[in-house]
Amino acid sequence: MKAFPLYFCAEVSSYWKDEFEHNCKEFNISYRYLTNRYVVTEIQNEKQFKEIFPFYITLGSGNDLVLWSTNKDVFSVEQREWKGNWEGKIAGTVVVKVEVDASIFWIGYDGDNIAVISGQSNFATYKKIIKTFPDFVVPKLCKYE
Repeated sequence: MKAFPLYFCAEVSSYWKDEFEHNCKEFNISYRYLTNRYVVTEIQNEKQFKEIFPFYITLGSGNDLVLWSTNKDVFSVEQREWKGNWEGKIAGTVVVKVEVDASIFWIGYDGDNIAVISGQSNFATYKKIIKTFPDFVVPKLCKYE
């Protein structure tokens, strides 16, 4: 399986915007804004990944949205009706088009976990997932009771 490209969709507030754009320019990472707050980057190689991933962990740890997909840019913004607390409100929201040959990863709240949604056999189990990581990544499995 080919590791790159990876496509990240992140919520980048105005507080982080200058640093984000500077990092992208410095490491030759292409990006496009979905809205003034949500942006998609295309990561082409391990060097770009090593440079930008700590920034994304920071965002995810602050409970900002950080998702990424393998192989394809599957992110868009569409008008959707909200459920729950904002029942009936119609607003633009990030939409992920899940495709058979792509996997979606989400940095969970407080950066405590990474959730995986995938139809790819490489991501079917924890052991298979960690085999796909570069050598510099040291995973830790935490079990909750």
